[in-house]
Formats: sequence, C-alpha cells, structure tokens
Amino acid sequence: GGGRVARSPSSVFPLFLSLQGSLYKILAKVLANRLRLVVGSVIYEAQTTFVKDGQILDGILIVNEVVDEAR
Repeated sequence: GGGRVARSPSSVFPLFLSLQGSLYKILAKVLANRLRLVVGSVIYEAQTTFVKDGQILDGILIVNEVVDEAR
C-alpha cells in the first residue's frame, strides 16, 4: 500500500464545519468589495438604507420631521 489512511466521514466533518465559517467570511468580504464598486450606479441615492454609515431608520426619521414641520 501507499501508506494512505482512509478517513471516516465523522473525522472529516468537524474539519469541514470549522472551515465553513471562515470560507463564508472570505466569500462575504469578496462580494462586499465587488458590490462596493458598482453600488453607486445600481442604487438610487435617495435609497438611504444603502448610504455608507447611515442607519436604516434615518429615512423614516427625516420623513417624520418633514411631516411635523408641515403641520
């Protein structure tokens, strides 16, 4: 024989699980960096949810203030 040891699925599975989180983080970072290059041409600037360092509730708060001022 070639000195090769067969691994059981139960010994490989924990290794796969430990790599899964790292692979997800790497893939998410790559996709985020690629999307950052084109997001300005795809997302209309009035969509405040996608503004860097913006909060998801910023748009709602601004509309609320405008309505209050209009009264």
